[in-house]
Amino acid sequence: MGVASKRAVFLGAAVVIAAVLIVYAPILGFNFVHRDDRLNIFQNPYLMPPISGEKVGYFWQHAYYFLYMPLTFSLWALCAQIGALPKPIPVPGGDTTPFQPAVFHLVSLLLHAASAVLVFLLLNRLLPEARQRSSAIGASAVGALLFALHPLQVESVAWATGMNNLTGGFFSLLALLEYVRWAQEDRRRPLHFVLATVFFILALLSKPSSAAVPLIAAALDWGALKRPPARWARPVAFWLLLALVCAVGAHFAAPAQAGDVFPPILARPLIAADALAWYFGKIIWPQYVSPEAGRPFHLVLDNWWGYVTWLAPVGLGVLLWRAGERARFLQASYAVFIAAVLPMLGFVPYYATHFSTVADRYLYVALLGLSMAVAWSVDRIMTLPTSSRTARGVTIGVVALVLALFTLRTIRQIPVWHNTFTLAFASLVTDPTDTTAHVNVAIWQAAHGDVPGAILHLREAARLKPDDAAISLYLGRTLQKTGDLAGAIPPLQNALKQEPRSAEAALRLGVCLASTGRIAEAVAPLKTGLALRPGEFSTRYILAISLGNLHRDAEAAAEMQQVVALHPAFLDAAYSLGRLQERLGKRAEAADAYRTALLANPSDTSAQQALSRLSAH
Repeated sequence: MGVASKRAVFLGAAVVIAAVLIVYAPILGFNFVHRDDRLNIFQNPYLMPPISGEKVGYFWQHAYYFLYMPLTFSLWALCAQIGALPKPIPVPGGDTTPFQPAVFHLVSLLLHAASAVLVFLLLNRLLPEARQRSSAIGASAVGALLFALHPLQVESVAWATGMNNLTGGFFSLLALLEYVRWAQEDRRRPLHFVLATVFFILALLSKPSSAAVPLIAAALDWGALKRPPARWARPVAFWLLLALVCAVGAHFAAPAQAGDVFPPILARPLIAADALAWYFGKIIWPQYVSPEAGRPFHLVLDNWWGYVTWLAPVGLGVLLWRAGERARFLQASYAVFIAAVLPMLGFVPYYATHFSTVADRYLYVALLGLSMAVAWSVDRIMTLPTSSRTARGVTIGVVALVLALFTLRTIRQIPVWHNTFTLAFASLVTDPTDTTAHVNVAIWQAAHGDVPGAILHLREAARLKPDDAAISLYLGRTLQKTGDLAGAIPPLQNALKQEPRSAEAALRLGVCLASTGRIAEAVAPLKTGLALRPGEFSTRYILAISLGNLHRDAEAAAEMQQVVALHPAFLDAAYSLGRLQERLGKRAEAADAYRTALLANPSDTSAQQALSRLSAH
């Protein structure tokens, strides 16, 4: 490669980096979101400062939140250490974070910029005779910009938890670049393969889905480098063995959870083909993208369209195959796309399948296949001897227009991830069944005075997820605070049914029942709640009054005695205890209770009169 070509490569890389930094710069001002960030990062007990070797070591010995990705968690630990704050700051939607979110977003931004440059360098090696043609550099830059700026990448870059896709993607692309360098130099420098293997292992430790790298390497070697299988079968087999070892280790580190539901084995090819069809649609028209696409496997199997969507990926594959040798690079591009997303297509069960079979983040590395196809097409048109100046101008114009439209869509999509609430509103546009989004929108509406609107969203969330005790409790609590005690009872009953040891649900239910005249029903939940929270003197007072109204005076007096012991200054409790003791015929104990009331308030005429009445007898 000549000096001019090296300058062109440097310029191309600089353009790609600048584009990423300019477009994604707003994420540096974003907060964390309640979409796994809470569990993975800002409330992760092993990331709480001060960071120690023991805490980081936990991630290398155990899976955390269903995934074994110790390198990513170690990177988060480093970010937490660098971004530690003197005191926690709030996270919209509740909770606080002890470290600065900007540090995590900065690392994500740099990783994405680096990955985009790796795609640029990889394309510049993969395009036919690229090193002898400086024109391929421009086509490679186009492909890298498409990879970097496509709206489907926003989720991985703007979401702090999405850094696992960036870390796994970065090391995967490094491994592929070193593999291609090794293959193109006809294996004269084994160091490149050693480096590629090291990077592949780091990718596996960053995210398990990086196990697809050997299949991507095989697709590149067969379709782009055009080497015979005998030349690449052994190194690919070695990588597959490494992936298998890591997969087995990850399986034992993060076994399937009780209650996990996976698609039937015979239905998995259909689920996978439907996912590919969905991805094709989003690549062309990336509208309404969100973290939860609302496409669980049972939705696909329960609708007629789930049995015809396979025609799109299969039909495209047949067309490319029938195109023969002349379309071999495009065939390789298609194979790269499918191989990269293969671990997440549902053939191998994973915990998120019953939530959705598709997600933008699964395509981070897979968009390399799209970039390859576009770069090859642009390079082909620009270098054909029969291409006129007009045809080349049209190609440049179309490419510029497509990149501009995708970039504008990306710019509009990025603010969705600003905080929990912006994400929740956007998510409901895509998936009205997203219960987490309904709850977060309700929190925002309640905080801004729209309590009726909040209740509507909470009711919908409770309807969609009746087995979620937290949602039912939140709905019941909100209704109780608005004064709708009768309306609060059903969700509170459900919350207690789903979580029998929920003290708050039991106590609130008992209070609502007692306050609406359902005294007999109130006793059991009040006792349940007080057994879990014995220090709740005001609620115990309600229990004592309820028992008294039911003429269970001995029980009522026992409960009221505890109230007085917990809070001697509670005037009504001491006086009520005196009345109960009188009803039980315990005049001396009643007099003591009235004296306790007078000690707290000497001007209490009711206690004075009761004490005088007892003295007169």
